Amino acid sequence: MQEVQGVIKGQYDYAKLRGGTGPLVYPAGFVWIFSIFWYICDRGANIAKAQWIFYGIYLLTLAIVMKIYVRAKLAPGWSLVLLCISKRIHAIYMLRMFNDGVAMLFLFAAVHFFCSSLAVSVKMNILLFAPPLLYLLLCAHGVYGAIRHIGICALVQARPSLFEAMTSSDCRTQYPTSYISGSFNFSRVFLHRWTVNFKFVPEEIFVSKSFAVFLLFCHLSTLAVFYFKHLSRAAKERVRLHSGTDDFPASFISIVLFTGNFIGIVFARSLHFQFYTWYFHTIPALLWKTQLDTGVKLGLYALVELSFNITERKGCFQIPVGPECGSSTPTGAMILSAVHLVLLLALYFTPPWKALRPRGNKEDEKEKKK
Repeated sequence: MQEVQGVIKGQYDYAKLRGGTGPLVYPAGFVWIFSIFWYICDRGANIAKAQWIFYGIYLLTLAIVMKIYVRAKLAPGWSLVLLCISKRIHAIYMLRMFNDGVAMLFLFAAVHFFCSSLAVSVKMNILLFAPPLLYLLLCAHGVYGAIRHIGICALVQARPSLFEAMTSSDCRTQYPTSYISGSFNFSRVFLHRWTVNFKFVPEEIFVSKSFAVFLLFCHLSTLAVFYFKHLSRAAKERVRLHSGTDDFPASFISIVLFTGNFIGIVFARSLHFQFYTWYFHTIPALLWKTQLDTGVKLGLYALVELSFNITERKGCFQIPVGPECGSSTPTGAMILSAVHLVLLLALYFTPPWKALRPRGNKEDEKEKKK
């Protein structure tokens, strides 16, 4: 909430807005939402009230996610318990109160109500869902239809933003460059100290541009491989199974979106602890779309949770507390990368029909008997 106080006081230049953790780097939706929180929480002084708000956000997100799981039959009913037992997720929502939780609330609502532009207005990580969303739009509406729907998303961002509506000021006219470069900064390099992903990579390599380009190449290449070797075949299967309709099965929509996001997560240069919310709620769905044994699925889930809870103890037992205390470790990063690789390969080798059909489909049972 510190970062939005400058806006509330009349400073609209993103280059001059900052809080205790650094400059303001989030889009206008974040400013609007957290300004409301600031007023509700007695000008940011009532932490307990803020925790209750985020408790509500957590429960609402959980309810929407569970509705998606049940509607699309993504996993067995008992596996929904896995969505409720993460120590790290509870801390991110109720103790840390990061904006990642708010962004993901909009994202999961977008699976039902196409409000992804609102989610992007809170945090840029929602753009990881853009490639699979583009694929779905192309399959369902063709090139021109996809362009029309993308235009709707762009219009939400291009029109006077929520930030402007709140401040009654045209930030595009006053400070367009600082707003775009500040809230949509693709060149930003996160601190090596806090990343859970690739923490085992030496810092000088981690922060280099060549490493960023390499990861981007891997990201785009993997998306292409999944499309040509998996999704394109799945689209043909959809036509065969659902001839005469443009509707995708709910399970297919969910898995395509979740898989595309997961591929982006695998090759994200930095994953801070709070970034766990970007894909935690999708992990059971992805696991149960693979052909792995149930024990292996539960083991992979547990290892992901473990990797986000292994923290550095160095400097924690001194006064003042050392800067490394509570940061991620190379061990946790190696565990996470290994689990990511296993799950990515398991998804790749999952037959397209399994992603198209909800759990319990009769044709699934026939395949198992063969």
